[in-house]
Amino acid sequence: MPGTFVRDALEVDLLADVDLADEGAAQNGTARELGWSGWTQFVLEIASVTGSTPTLVIDIQGCETSDFTTDDVVTLGTISAGDEADGTVLAINAFVDVKYVRAVADVNGTTVVYTAELFAVPPHDRRTRGAHPTAKALA
Repeated sequence: MPGTFVRDALEVDLLADVDLADEGAAQNGTARELGWSGWTQFVLEIASVTGSTPTLVIDIQGCETSDFTTDDVVTLGTISAGDEADGTVLAINAFVDVKYVRAVADVNGTTVVYTAELFAVPPHDRRTRGAHPTAKALA
């Protein structure tokens, strides 16, 4: 359901309804209402990657409406991955000041399939007191 409220962001995978196989076009995830504003860490956990010359680009978008059809859609940050080792974790920090977020994933390569999850970690979560080792602050 679009706009599902996220009470415990670590329980919600922003990529849950996105096919992470090479489809030739970016795919939009379901809108999620975070319920907070402020610095948020988006953590991509890659379980496995198969295929030749894989690339994965995930834009984390924000909007004030759950249908993302208005002019106020913004890109909060981007996570890019290649031929990562199984178990790789990548993260970015982004300032979230919109009501809804979603992931837009674009997978490329030859017969590429990623198995991955993307979580939003709220600023009040104890796990964000120290930035993830691979996290980078957005300018």
